Amino acid sequence: MITLAGLVAIPSATAREAAPAADPPFVEIVNQWTGLHADVMWASPNPGTGVFLWPDNASWSQEFERLDSGNGFFRLKARHSGLCLAVLGGSPANGVPIVQDPYCDRGGSSNEWYTQEIRPPQGPCMCFPITYMIIRNRLSGRCMEVNSPSGQPGEQSVLQVWNCITSGTEWNRANQVWRWW
Repeated sequence: MITLAGLVAIPSATAREAAPAADPPFVEIVNQWTGLHADVMWASPNPGTGVFLWPDNASWSQEFERLDSGNGFFRLKARHSGLCLAVLGGSPANGVPIVQDPYCDRGGSSNEWYTQEIRPPQGPCMCFPITYMIIRNRLSGRCMEVNSPSGQPGEQSVLQVWNCITSGTEWNRANQVWRWW
């Protein structure tokens, strides 16, 4: 590093060492409305344990590896347990909890997900269009949702699958809109 009258010159990028290999693609699933994170309940490593919303606590039970299943589908493998998020019993019904499951292989459609964007109606400008991400289950086509009949999810609200919202104006949109973090 060279200093010149209070200015600092930084060596060029060619003089730097190569970056180490990247870690696996861990993501956190964050409810867009509340900022609360999907968290495996009490960081349990046991199969069948549910997932709920919890404040960010930097724990591995809030981190998920996105495993590619091809054609836009993926599995969500909990970092702390190595188990994948799946719909309990593979049921296609509304209200079925999302739990960690030991079956993480490709082709188990109750443990495969895909994202879709939806938009609320926009004004005539369309200058800054808003989009929301929903996460759909491959088997049922239903969406990852927070069980919150009020439409205002809170701490310890359990994740389940439910009919997907179709626009950003539905009363329960806060239960189904997510972002990766």
